[in-house]
Formats: sequence, structure tokens, C-alpha cells
Amino acid sequence: GTAAVQVLAIVRELFVAARVGVSGELDALLIAMVLPTSLSAALTSGMTTALVPAYLEARMIGGQGDARRLAGAVLVWAGLAGLVLWLGLVVFAPAAVAIAGPGLTPAGRESAIAYLPVLAPIAFVAAVSAILYSVCQAEEQFVSMSIATLAGSAATLGTMLALWELMGLGALAVGSLVGPAVSLAILAGSTIRGSIAPIPIPRWDPRLGPLIRHAAPLTLSSAILQINVIGDRAIASLLGPGAVSALRYADVLVRTPIGAIGPAWGSAVYPALVQSALGEVEASLAATVERMLHYAIAIFVPLAMLTAAVAPVAVAVAYGRGAFTVDDVTLTTRGVAAFAPLLVVLMTSPVLVGALNARRRGRELLIGGVLNVIFNISLDIVLGVWLGMPRSEEHTSELQSRQY
Repeated sequence: GTAAVQVLAIVRELFVAARVGVSGELDALLIAMVLPTSLSAALTSGMTTALVPAYLEARMIGGQGDARRLAGAVLVWAGLAGLVLWLGLVVFAPAAVAIAGPGLTPAGRESAIAYLPVLAPIAFVAAVSAILYSVCQAEEQFVSMSIATLAGSAATLGTMLALWELMGLGALAVGSLVGPAVSLAILAGSTIRGSIAPIPIPRWDPRLGPLIRHAAPLTLSSAILQINVIGDRAIASLLGPGAVSALRYADVLVRTPIGAIGPAWGSAVYPALVQSALGEVEASLAATVERMLHYAIAIFVPLAMLTAAVAPVAVAVAYGRGAFTVDDVTLTTRGVAAFAPLLVVLMTSPVLVGALNARRRGRELLIGGVLNVIFNISLDIVLGVWLGMPRSEEHTSELQSRQY
């Protein structure tokens, strides 16, 4: 399922790259898009991670109905929080864009503000979907999860292609909302059909206390880590027109191959790690973690080295056509080579993070999140001042003329 999603993602990125290349207008859309996605991730990632062991424990002790009621209570509160984020982004759109994209031109800032009301509902949709996704993960309903993810990606691509001639980049904004909505509908239908749907209970459940104690440091860590996502694009926007776009293209090219494996790997190993920690399987948690790390390191260290080596060819083949110039290819290639080591990180992190969450050790993850942001933003600034976003004067003039 995730492999098919990555194929659709490649088609989408190639289409956009050929139509607009590295452009200020795409920068504006990406700045607007990062706000609801980052905020919803900060809101739900800790709670959904903590829900899996709490759900399995409730099912083991009180049965399926008890676990569904616990998930329903979490669903209600997550949905309300997502609704608040949605409304807040619409009301405070100018301030939000000013924070996330300080380097945007006045025209780019106006475009980002115009995109934000279209994208803001993602915060609510993603919050509710995340809870249903966690229930499916705990119940090991991996086929339903795959179908929902694939259908959402297909809906995003189909909507964009259908509306492009009419709306241009606005079609990608609309598609980015339609896709998650389709995924939510499929997840909801799957849980109802499988008799595992959360039972919404608009009241406080005493079992939420232990769950929140696990989720609180994870949520805080996730919120802190979103500073990286927003900060990276904000600082990139200060480096010059098209910098945000170039980093996006490089990031997609590196993450696309691993995207076919990483999400499936993380989703599948987490319930197994939780069951090891609860004593439901024969292998110990330590033995399970050690075996998984051996596989990840042995396979993906060589793959990361290969990715850096073939970066020029990969970028030229993937993007080198239409509005994507030779300078754009050079700029994106540097980003791909720098991102290559992420392949190892993205495969080993789910194992280590999952093991800590299986033992409900959220404080260690909070400390890691704080250190992550400190180093990331500091290096963004230091290396941004030192290296900048190298390009020729002719290319800078070309980007500015495109933008205006």
C-alpha cells in the first residue's frame, strides 16, 4: 500500500515540478500547507502513540467494548482540539503566515494567506483520522490502513489533475484537503465494519489519566519537533526565492523510496513491541529490538551511500524537464545528497522510539525532541549564513521575474 502511495506521490511531484519548477508561488503554498499539518501532528502524535498500549491493555483486561469506549473518549477530545486549530488558523491566518514564512514576498504572503482557509480543515480531519488509525494499528488491521492511505493519495492526485487547468496550484491545495477526507471516510467505514469503531463518549474517562501521563511528554516533544518543520521552511524562505521549493523537491526524492517501507515498518513493529513489553509474546522486548535494528542497519547504510552517489542522475531524470532548469537540478541535487543519511535514521528510529513507547518512557523522548530542535535550528541558522542557497545571479533574477 505504501509503495503504491509513493508512486502516486512521484507522479504528483513530477507534474508540479514540470509546471512551476522552483518558484515563489509554490513556496507560498508549502508555507500554508505546513501549518495545519504540523499543528495537527503536534496535537495527535503523542496521544495516538500512547493510545496503542492503553487500548491493548484495556482490551486484555476489560474486553473489546472497554477498549472501544476508551478510544471513543480520546476521539472526542482530539476532534474538539482539531476543530479549535481549524478555526484558529482561519482567524489568525496573517499572523500564522508571517511566522511560518517571514521571507515571503508581499505577493507570496498574500497567496499563502489565501491558501490557508482551504487547507486549515486538514487540522480537524487529521486529528480524527489519527485516532482511527491508532485503533486499526492496535487491532492489526493493516489492509484497511493501506487502503485508506492509498485512496487518500489517489484522491489528492486526481483532484489536482482534474482542477489544474482551472485553478493552477490552487488545485493542489484543494486536493491536499480532499485526500485526507477520503482517508478518514475509509478508516471510519473499516472500523464500523470490523466492529472496532470507537464509541464516542463526551465525558471524562478515568483511564485517560494514565494515558495522558504517557502522552503528555510525547505531545510536548512532538510540538517542539514541529518547530523544525516550520523553522526549516521559515529559514529557507529567507535564503532566497525558490529555496523552500528546492528543499521540498529534494526531500520528496529521498523520502519517496523509504516511504514505501518506513511507514509500513513503523506501523507493523509498534504493536509487536507493545506485545513484547506486555508479555503477550515469547520474545523479550530487548531481543525484538536488537533483531529489528540489525536488519535496518545492514540494509539501509549501503542504500544511503548509494542515494548520495546517484543524486545528480536521480534529480535530472526525475525533475529535469519543463520549467525545471539546469540550475534547479544542480540546487536540488545538493539537497538530495545532504538528505541521504535520513534513510538510516527513518528506519532505525521507529524501532527505538517504539521500544521506549512500549515501556511508556515518554520523558526520554521529550529530552530527545528538545535536543533535536536545539541542534536543528542552530545548524539551520549557522549553515544558512555560511552556505546559504547557492545559485547564480542569472537564476536569482529569473526566479524573481517568475514570481512577479
